[in-house]
Amino acid sequence: AMREKAVRLWMAVAIAILLLQFFFFRWIWSEDRLGPAAGLRKKISDGKEIVSFDWRNFMPELDPVFVQLNKCAKGLRESMPVPDMSKFYTCPISDALKMREGGQCVHEGFSHLHAILNVSTPTDDLLSKYKMFEQEDRGHGTGLRIKCGTSRQAVDKSFLQSIGPNVSFHLDDRRPCHSTYSFLSTGEGDSEILGAKSTHFATSHHLGSISYKKGGSSCAQKLQDAVGISLGVRGMQYPTTWDSYRGLYWYPPGGFTEWHTDGSQVQGWRVYMTLVSEENGSSFVYRHPSTHHRHLVPDHHYQANLFRVNGASPSPLWHAVVSPQTHRFSVGMAVSDQLAQRLLRSLIPDR
Repeated sequence: AMREKAVRLWMAVAIAILLLQFFFFRWIWSEDRLGPAAGLRKKISDGKEIVSFDWRNFMPELDPVFVQLNKCAKGLRESMPVPDMSKFYTCPISDALKMREGGQCVHEGFSHLHAILNVSTPTDDLLSKYKMFEQEDRGHGTGLRIKCGTSRQAVDKSFLQSIGPNVSFHLDDRRPCHSTYSFLSTGEGDSEILGAKSTHFATSHHLGSISYKKGGSSCAQKLQDAVGISLGVRGMQYPTTWDSYRGLYWYPPGGFTEWHTDGSQVQGWRVYMTLVSEENGSSFVYRHPSTHHRHLVPDHHYQANLFRVNGASPSPLWHAVVSPQTHRFSVGMAVSDQLAQRLLRSLIPDR
């Protein structure tokens, strides 16, 4: 009996020691233990928060990117007038052919905008329907589960003529994936912006925005090159500029990118530089992975956003973009951990 008591005592002592070690190391790595500044840096590094900053003060090396962004954005707006994104909204998969006429998917687009703007605590149930979109081929690399179709459909003549003589476009019927529009140069506009005749220079992106095609025109190529030169090899996440430059995205008024995580196969640091016609008319939006509260980050002139994506995490950073009232352009860059950590220490110093 004495021996059994001794064994139980030693077992209790061992368990107590293990618990003490657990709570000690939990305290060591806790955000509170790190202090306010270090704790916030850790939250951002863990993909729980984002930080916005004036790139002129903290990343002045991006000035060539901004100069080229202005040229491409100005040229696109002049060459391809899109005063309202709603006529290019994406329909549900089953209604893809409705997209041959403009403005047939407004209700669907508004439902996505509502899910971003008017739901203060997006639930897992709400976001679950968007997980399917991330299995489609949207340029996020390998790990995709749905093979998309490639049928090309002509659009209604009046719809085709709605954006002027410089641009032609058609519907890419990608069922069983969501369908998209491909925009091509007619050869009558600015070749620097749109490319030569028949150049595929842009595509509708996700469900409510436009992507300027990588290398699709001289302006797009110069923008990509500017990103590579400005970041340098050590500043890029990937070995090539092609992969580290994530693209130029255009959100005309009413534009948006629905809730997404960038997919389970994508992870790393992102810097997005924005260019807006009006301040506070558009926002980057994210859901806090722990509290599930929605946070809106209004856009300002010379703003950039830094955040980390990790789609494979059990609690990934769900994020979205909305531009109800203004033209918003953003350039995405995948940056190295070394650059991101240095930037974080400058943005959020200990003192």
